[in-house]
Formats: sequence, structure tokens, C-alpha cells
Amino acid sequence: MQQIRVLVAAARFIIRRGICALLGEEADLALAGEAADVRRAADLAGRRAPDVVLLDLELTSDDDDAVGRILARCPEARLLLLAEPADDVLVLAALRAGALGCVSARSSRGELLQGIRQVASRQSVIPSAILRRLVAAPGAPDMPEALTPREREILGLLARGWNDWQVADGAGVAVGTVRTHVSNILQKLGVDNRVAAVLFALRRGLASLDDG
Repeated sequence: MQQIRVLVAAARFIIRRGICALLGEEADLALAGEAADVRRAADLAGRRAPDVVLLDLELTSDDDDAVGRILARCPEARLLLLAEPADDVLVLAALRAGALGCVSARSSRGELLQGIRQVASRQSVIPSAILRRLVAAPGAPDMPEALTPREREILGLLARGWNDWQVADGAGVAVGTVRTHVSNILQKLGVDNRVAAVLFALRRGLASLDDG
């Protein structure tokens, strides 16, 4: 079994150690390191190349480029935020900077572990309650729409929280074809990541939070 290597970055010792202990109880997860600040997190990410970086959003309050700094050192890492319910502005900024999703700081053990595993498979993870607030929040001006019918279909399936394999099955195409479509969608919308594309789809009515 290939383990998912997770770097845990959180200022609060009890949260950081608790998550590290939790990872140690899961056969498919492994601790890649722990950090109490962004500088240390970026350094460890660059040296240890984790699959997932779990970042307490509290660390971004004093460092607007925290997500960018970590991903600059380890571009292949999938970044998952640990957020408080009222952190909408910081969450949106972090998602736009390249984070793949977030879980509530009040999540259950199962929800946190599921979030880590989903992000590791490049599936965006945003709880519906947070996603509804993000969709309603002020954002960048609408981007010009130039998507083909197939690209709209793919984007709508991504907005359901589906991973590439699920989208491929739902659309009746190969996984490689899905990834080509996703790349084209991001380029056409002028966004850097899938989360930003999903928010676009929801704001434009290309998908609904009530969909499957």
C-alpha cells in the first residue's frame, strides 16, 4: 500500500499534535512532518515533498502569501485548509492562491481523514455550508464564457465534488480526456485551479449545490 504523506502545519500545539497522532493510527496515511509556522512549513514541503499539506488557516492571517510560499516549494502538493466557520474571506483567498479545499476546524475524525484522502486524489473538498458562503461572497468580475458543451458538462460534474475517475464515468470518456478538458477549462476561464473553476460554475449557474 502506497501511503499518503501528510505535512501538518498549525500554530496551536494541541491541534498539531492531535492531528499527527490521528495520522499515526491510519495504515494508508503517514506523517511527513509538522510545522508551527509558514516558514517552517514551506521549508519542510520543499525538502520532504508531501502529498498533502494540511494548513491551519490561522497561519495565513499574518501571511497573505502563505499558500503561495508553500506551493512554490512543492508545486505537486495538494493543500487542504483547516478553517473556522467564520473564515470566509481567508478561505476564499487561500483557494484562489491554489489550495484544493478545506475542512472545518470542528470536523469529526472521519470528516478530516476523508478530506485528506480526497485531496490526495486531487478531488476538491469544500463543505457545502462553506461553499454556499463562498458562492455568495463578493468575488472577481465575471470572466468571459467560452466553454464548449462538453466542457460545461465536465465543469458541472467537478462542481459536485467528483474526482477525475468519477467524472470520466459520468461523462462516458477516458480519464485522460477529462484531464485535457479540465486543463482547457482552466485556461479559458483564466484561473489557476479547479476550486476557482467550480466557484465560477456555481456563480454562473452552470452547476448547482443541489445537484447529485
